[in-house]
Amino acid sequence: MATIKYLIQGKKNPTPIYVRFRDGRSIDIKTKTELLISPSHWSNTKSKPKHLKDESLVEIDNKLSKLRDKINREYNSIQQGAVIDSHWLKKVVNPSKNSTIPLQLIRYVDYYVERKKSTTKQGSLKKYRSNNEVLKRYENHSGKIIQLTFVDEALLDDLQSYCYDVEGYAQNTVARFIKFVKTICYHAERQGIKINPNIREVSVRFEKIKPVFLNESEIIKITSFPLQQDYLNNARDWFIISCETAQRVSDFMRFNEQMISGGDKVSFIEYKQEKTNKIHRIPITKTVQAILDKRGGSFPRAISDVNFNKYIKEVCQRAEINEIIAGRKRDTKTNRMVKGNYPKYELVTAHIGRRSFATNHYGKMPTPYIIGMTGHSSEKQLLSYIGKTDTQTSEEIAEYFKKVGKI
Repeated sequence: MATIKYLIQGKKNPTPIYVRFRDGRSIDIKTKTELLISPSHWSNTKSKPKHLKDESLVEIDNKLSKLRDKINREYNSIQQGAVIDSHWLKKVVNPSKNSTIPLQLIRYVDYYVERKKSTTKQGSLKKYRSNNEVLKRYENHSGKIIQLTFVDEALLDDLQSYCYDVEGYAQNTVARFIKFVKTICYHAERQGIKINPNIREVSVRFEKIKPVFLNESEIIKITSFPLQQDYLNNARDWFIISCETAQRVSDFMRFNEQMISGGDKVSFIEYKQEKTNKIHRIPITKTVQAILDKRGGSFPRAISDVNFNKYIKEVCQRAEINEIIAGRKRDTKTNRMVKGNYPKYELVTAHIGRRSFATNHYGKMPTPYIIGMTGHSSEKQLLSYIGKTDTQTSEEIAEYFKKVGKI
């Protein structure tokens, strides 16, 4: 005989009420209702609200009773051979919620973006919308209207081929795109939409790219090279600040005097990181202080990311940072990244100061201190960021053991 039990799982106030449906050993499913209650007003033993003199709790109890009757009616009226799983229970418990969810993939992406608006950065939302434009072009190219239930291993393979052959995307761009499509499908599944389970068998393969950074001698060369133009001096000062503070351009370009705190011996820059939304506090080095002093205590003039990228390439070119190295550069005609061997200054971007700090200090400064500066969440993330492999790390450990006489 089927049994229905209500329960709560969280301690937050209010917390959602869940319903668990069981029949024998073959059916044991659970889903969340739209009802909320304070944990202090819930009886675990009776599986219902307590203090039923409160009108709001009486209303919740009545709704739970009606829902119990509805689940029993739906279960007793199902046809033989129908699948009874969590998707079925979700549709019974929250039919209006499921009916508003679009089943076409590109429509679902719009739905996903709308749901993420309040908790996601604008940059990420922009990427989601850009990915959806690719899906729309694929539908026009293939003549297919993709339903969420149609997304399977074969379709993802065809999407990958389209991204390579028609869009001309690089391997990592394709991998990120396929990962996004899978994320959308998994999100839909959590909303009660049935998806093809074989998409879990599709793996995305990222190509390891050796990151470009400037070594200490190159940074000194850039710092000391004479420049007459004000706009280049301004950009160079920001570049030096990025190398000294290890921060993202979205953060250091917002630095101002009001963020400076501290005493006579050490001053700090304290601000909220744009990407993580966390308060970050870093010491001001002598090099950064020298830039502030020559500018009357002020930071350089803020410029756009586009201009900063453009100007520091010019600064590096004038400083003859022109070693030929392997890398990727955006083709202005196709707007695609192209592998090749280029003069190093052409591969310099706004991000290179942060990466140069982490790479140049790794193995010299204690790793927790580097992480404290960059704000990475773990050493693994830091090593991936600076392009260190397990093999390189083990070789550096061996060198250390040689120095201390253990090898």
